[in-house]
Amino acid sequence: MIANINLKQDGIHGCGNDIAQKLAHYGLGDTLLQAAATLPLLEFVTTFCVKWHNEVCQTLSLDPLDILQRKYHELAHIIQMTTDFPNPLAIASYLGPLTSWSNDQPSFDGIVSSHQPDVTTIARFCTQHFSWSVETLLDKMCSVWMAVVIQSFCQVREQHYE
Repeated sequence: MIANINLKQDGIHGCGNDIAQKLAHYGLGDTLLQAAATLPLLEFVTTFCVKWHNEVCQTLSLDPLDILQRKYHELAHIIQMTTDFPNPLAIASYLGPLTSWSNDQPSFDGIVSSHQPDVTTIARFCTQHFSWSVETLLDKMCSVWMAVVIQSFCQVREQHYE
């Protein structure tokens, strides 16, 4: 959420994947999601997010466990001046993502519909945001491609017998 990933979504300018991944080792994302899942909305937005926002800035400025391997004072200042971070709507999207199982609904409703994954988009995302090499991508995506092929065969069989 904090990484500026050049999408129309949230992110903090100046915070790349490398900083975000190192910052994740402080457990701030875990506490944010835990609070979002358990606290009443008003308390989460007005109290917890303010405290969490300050904690992110302090962590970037001080790097108390030396995980970041340097202090990011300018980035902490940018975040401090950002009033809409973290964005509760973005957090809600992480907690209840739309998937092929959700049938365009924000939560599972028991109706399952099958859709082919966009393997090209998944591969592009993984190389850009996880820094996967071509070899890593091929290794990790092998089972995805096999699943796509098997699902395609099943759909052909269903259509043939209808």
